[in-house]
Amino acid sequence: MSHQESRVSLVVNVWVPTVFVVICAVIAFLSDISDTNELYWFQRSGALICAASVYIAFHEGSKRYQMTGASLNINTKIWYQWLALVMGILGTLIWAYGDIPFK
Repeated sequence: MSHQESRVSLVVNVWVPTVFVVICAVIAFLSDISDTNELYWFQRSGALICAASVYIAFHEGSKRYQMTGASLNINTKIWYQWLALVMGILGTLIWAYGDIPFK
């Protein structure tokens, strides 16, 4: 027995955090290009991307796990878990190396 996640839950728990961190990263990137104060805001935006990816991956908007007898069935068809994985990897790379393009 499974059910679809509501559109409101998807917007609030997936799209809003994704759009927010993308906007923050773009603003941070443009800030670092136009200013030479060496604060590296783009690098710091990687931490926000990682935090958003964790939130997206672990929000409880739909039934992901179902116990049937002695086995646990995990719903692996949740598309935004892949989005969270990509954001986590990208955020980590930006967080670690985001200052290099501006040095």
